[in-house]
Amino acid sequence: MFRVTSAAANVTVVIYLTKVHGVSLTSTALVTGPIVAAAVSVAAVELPAQVSFFVIAPVCLTMGVLVALLALLLAIETLPDIFRTLGNVTGNLALTRIVGATRSEDGAA
Repeated sequence: MFRVTSAAANVTVVIYLTKVHGVSLTSTALVTGPIVAAAVSVAAVELPAQVSFFVIAPVCLTMGVLVALLALLLAIETLPDIFRTLGNVTGNLALTRIVGATRSEDGAA
């Protein structure tokens, strides 16, 4: 539920694609891309990375990158997905610890 790395990873993939394919980003794209990525990461279902990789498409379209370029990255998606999952699990554990500590201080069982 709490996917702290999804939006950042999606924007990073799009920026990588712009650098590889020589697409220049405008300041508007750099502002709207993360906003769309955050909205998409909240609305996306939890699927394996290879299936949900195309959830990045709205971010690509917002930032002016061709969606067809995503297919090239699908073959190597497993490795970045490991680190994205590690970040999400770490975020979940940290939030659980913070909420647990807050409840303990309040005297809640």
